[in-house]
Amino acid sequence: MEGVHAAVAMTAVVATFYSAMALEHAFRLGAGVLVLAVALSLTAARTERAASRRRRLAGLVTMPVLAVVAGGVGELLVHLPTVGKAVFTLALSGAIWLRRFGPVATRAGAWMAMPFIAVLVTPVPGPVGVWTVLWSAPIAVLAWGWVALLQTVARRLGLVDATPPPRPAPEPQRRDAPRKAGWRGLPASTRMAVQMGLSLAAAFLVGDLLFGRHWPWLVITAYVVSAGNRGRGDVLHKAALRFAGATAGTIAVTVVASFLPRHATADVVAIFVLLGIGTVLRQFTYAYWAGCVTGVLALLYSYFGETGGPELLGVRLAAIATGALLAAAAHWFVLPVRSADVLRKRLGAVLAALADLLRAVRHEPERCAEHGARFATDLALLEQVARTAELHRTLLRRRARTARAAHPADAVDALRTLAEPVRVLAAPAADGSGAAAGPHHLRLRAAVAANLTELRRALGRRPGDGHRPLPPPPPDGERPASAALRAVGTAVDRMAEVFPSVEAGAPVDTAIDTAVDTAEGRAPESKARVT
Repeated sequence: MEGVHAAVAMTAVVATFYSAMALEHAFRLGAGVLVLAVALSLTAARTERAASRRRRLAGLVTMPVLAVVAGGVGELLVHLPTVGKAVFTLALSGAIWLRRFGPVATRAGAWMAMPFIAVLVTPVPGPVGVWTVLWSAPIAVLAWGWVALLQTVARRLGLVDATPPPRPAPEPQRRDAPRKAGWRGLPASTRMAVQMGLSLAAAFLVGDLLFGRHWPWLVITAYVVSAGNRGRGDVLHKAALRFAGATAGTIAVTVVASFLPRHATADVVAIFVLLGIGTVLRQFTYAYWAGCVTGVLALLYSYFGETGGPELLGVRLAAIATGALLAAAAHWFVLPVRSADVLRKRLGAVLAALADLLRAVRHEPERCAEHGARFATDLALLEQVARTAELHRTLLRRRARTARAAHPADAVDALRTLAEPVRVLAAPAADGSGAAAGPHHLRLRAAVAANLTELRRALGRRPGDGHRPLPPPPPDGERPASAALRAVGTAVDRMAEVFPSVEAGAPVDTAIDTAVDTAEGRAPESKARVT
């Protein structure tokens, strides 16, 4: 399915590019509109593929306005560089700060970033004037139209899912847990906005001092590493992947581009091929996407005449490494968001969905499918931070040379085993696990629910009463629903080994209440329910 989504996305990108090219030739708008068209269509294809009609219309209103604003900032970068860089930094930091106001503001912030990045990566400035800036609005509408049209056609033909996947509902905020004093009490969106601002400001300053006209490579890297921050460990991981992928992509493309003439058609073909490959492979690891996008930038600069061989290659790699280091340092030392807290919050969201499913099995069987879908969605969000935890576990075990030391990544492994049990529990009418369930099933459900409550308390670092053993299976075996319920109980027991119950009177750590949840469409400051 991802391959089909990627094909639809790239078809929209190519259609938008050639439509924008026709406008550029007719009105002499400059190369910037082509870069903007590709950037906006790529963003729309990714963020709007599961959008409702109302959300698409909101994008139609938002995109042109942001594109014009970004075009204005691009003019400032050319004519008043200091002012332009300051506005650029404030705009992208503000886009992150907006996340505190809920899903709609989060989407607006996501839309805000791409036109600014498009302005930054344009190799040559377009014609100066308000006329060119205003043309950014029609280009944005063009990108929106092609993406909306092709995704709608793909859905109607059954090539992609006809219904958007469910989005997790914001959790109710806890009012009984006081925030910590000092910077730890700051909302995560505020902390991330400050980190982004410092990363970009340092990148602009160091870029001007050390890299001259090649400063965009450093700034782009600083932004990419900082964006979508899911904790300081995640930033370090992303910085390493960014450098590894960008190094491979830059070396390969710079060497090949040195043999191609300026404005070579092969450059344009290779750009779209790389974008398509990166779109498909980014689901496996960010390094592929980083390598492909960096290769696209190298081809773009080559297309407009910037060549240089080994010397240019060295400058680009140094700029990428410096940008990654600056971003990692800002996120590690300035108002850091702990990766462990982000992981705990994502785990809490999955457990909350699981608890709601068990409750619905007994009291609201008609809502079981809804809670099962929410479990799958929250588990997918958990996977976004799981890789960093798994790498940390591997490093610790190699250093300690021990086979099995309890680690939070073990809890992720336990939850991964529940896909099939949750599917069974989400269909209670077919399995007879609702009101018609026997006494054994009811005792098992009560025990699992109690243990799940204790685990959620432990995950939130709040006192509990400890786990209780599950009742033994009946001599004649268990029905599918009871077997699925026992699998849930086993997974909860495995997680309890990682997060043991907190004794009464122990100090409460509320850092999890300020951990960030950066998933698109989820309220960033919502609190995972743990009691």
